Amino acid sequence: MNHRAIVSSLLLSLAMLAAAGVGADLPTSLPLAAVWPVDPAFLTPLTVEPAAVVVQPDGKILVGASMTFPFPGGLPQRGLVRLNRDGSVDPTFNVLGGVDANGGVDRFQLQSDGKVVVAGFFTHIAGVTLATPHRARLNPDGAFDPSFDATLGAPGQIPLAGGRSVKVTFENNVARFARLNADGSADPTYPPLSVVLAPPLSQTPPLLFDAPNYTALTSTVDAQGRIVVAASAYQQFGTITLYRNQSRILRLLADGTLDPAYAVATLPIPLDQIVAAHGKLAYVSTTRSSVYGSITTLTTGRLNPDGSVDGTDRAASVSAGVGEQLPVCRLLADGSTLVVTSGGVVRYGPDGLRDREFSAPLSPSPAGSQIRGLIPIPDGRLLVFGDFTALNGAPTPYLARLTPDTRASATRLTNLSVRQLAGTGNQTLIVGVVIAGQGTKSLLLRGIGPSLALFAVPNPLSDPQLAVFDAAGTLRLGNDNWADPGNAPGLAALAASAGAFPLPAGSKDSAIVAPLSAGSFTMHVGAVGGAAGIALAEGYDTDGLPPDANAVRVVNFSTRATAGAGNASLIAGFTLSGPGVKRVLLRAVGPSLAPFGVTGALADPILTLHAGSSIVAVNDQWGGDPALLAAFASVGAFGFTSPASADAALLLTLPPGSYTAVVTGVGATTGVALVEIYEVP
Repeated sequence: MNHRAIVSSLLLSLAMLAAAGVGADLPTSLPLAAVWPVDPAFLTPLTVEPAAVVVQPDGKILVGASMTFPFPGGLPQRGLVRLNRDGSVDPTFNVLGGVDANGGVDRFQLQSDGKVVVAGFFTHIAGVTLATPHRARLNPDGAFDPSFDATLGAPGQIPLAGGRSVKVTFENNVARFARLNADGSADPTYPPLSVVLAPPLSQTPPLLFDAPNYTALTSTVDAQGRIVVAASAYQQFGTITLYRNQSRILRLLADGTLDPAYAVATLPIPLDQIVAAHGKLAYVSTTRSSVYGSITTLTTGRLNPDGSVDGTDRAASVSAGVGEQLPVCRLLADGSTLVVTSGGVVRYGPDGLRDREFSAPLSPSPAGSQIRGLIPIPDGRLLVFGDFTALNGAPTPYLARLTPDTRASATRLTNLSVRQLAGTGNQTLIVGVVIAGQGTKSLLLRGIGPSLALFAVPNPLSDPQLAVFDAAGTLRLGNDNWADPGNAPGLAALAASAGAFPLPAGSKDSAIVAPLSAGSFTMHVGAVGGAAGIALAEGYDTDGLPPDANAVRVVNFSTRATAGAGNASLIAGFTLSGPGVKRVLLRAVGPSLAPFGVTGALADPILTLHAGSSIVAVNDQWGGDPALLAAFASVGAFGFTSPASADAALLLTLPPGSYTAVVTGVGATTGVALVEIYEVP
């Protein structure tokens, strides 16, 4: 991880990280792999094509379909269900029978507080007769939320830092904004905000194309933490609603207030999806040419930050006539685009060029079946759904999962950075490293203290000392000051080649080059006299790209420290380098440290993985997931105390890049936690 990555990944405020949100409408970057086979282990109870599918940040899947789902230990649920990550019915999401038989759920909207708004042609849900039919809100456990006001216009909810959010409602040509506290209550300190998106109606009833009726909302967070919002409109003609024909783009500051420096922009097309990436706004737009929808056109492209069209972009456009399927398109957080064609899924990079290394051929069965939905999921895999009963010969009716083949990838863990309080004795900062394979692995290890002042880190450790021990506890290597005579020659040049920020000449930071063979080692960063302070422990793989996945490599980094809230969070950055994706297991261990004699363990850790300012995945309690159990066994990790323990874990397939694992406690609690990062074979 270079010095810019350290600043952005380890020293970035948690408020900025939270502002990235958790909405499923902004999928994470999809890993790149040569082959994406259908996962035969993913099986669902679906017997009809789903009308709506959305994936929660924890990887569980909400499905709306006109069928009755078997519900373990309770009433069967009609119309909607939540599935576990393996496709089985989640019994903790109990909607008390589901929706009434005269309709179903065809839309979901996730909220940052875990609640979900459902919409469709129904008048009853969870045994409740709705005062305003067709829309309702459910609590995270599926219970009906009576506090939801379904009479307001179509809502959008944009997450902010600290669990707050901005709620957006439309009233024809006006967008109204309100800020909600973390508990969902209105924030009285938020100034009233209404934005006129189009001129008011001039006649009653309105003339043809008289005033757009704004009903669709999408948003994204740019590199400065500002929120770009796009509202798209339908034209009105009396009681007839025509198709969307324009959009308005505005910008909010990180606190949800309107950015006065941004001029509201107008585009002659609707915006279904937008993502801020590479200094541009990537978009997907769907337009229909007439009231009958005889011709539908899908367009992708990029906008400049001010909302104007980027004339240098390679925009793509495709149209479909009556009876023809318009390609399914999903925009990813890195600005690339996935498109389902007749032959499978293809990827276009942020530059608009076809990615020839990405291959996901799909053959739906029976003949004539179509894939109608495409959803990247938090663990790095891909969901597709449609009217098929089998995919590529595998019996996966109506909803299937694609899993990238990573077995031949030489991508490996190349860097770990942990920032934490370090001192003497029990306050020593300790990082574990496990190396596998035949041969010797060269690692650049650094214990940074004084140089953290360059990044405005308060109370840096004044004089760190670095030591490396093997599994038997034998001291193998050590260093006090990195520039000491006799230390590894060319250390500064080696650090530069590894992407590490330079250390000032004569500083008391420590560093050493460690040639290590297969085995387990610990790196200790302690204080030389004096008081404890903040230190940064780093490990860099300084070898070149290995020839294959079996070459000598680092397969595990770990560290144990006190984890709290805000600046006291336990933060570990790591980097994956290589040509393809890598399957990794991340764990935040709290309660399961007790059998090892650890006192004061964090009672309920939350594990959040970030890529820059974007949230990749979140887990609170691991829930005894069989896939996680299998991963524990495959990497040799110790088991948790029980399936009901409050420890957290994530099993993900990630593309090369820099990531940050953040461990905090539920309810801002504090305690000792162990964060682990494993390569999964």
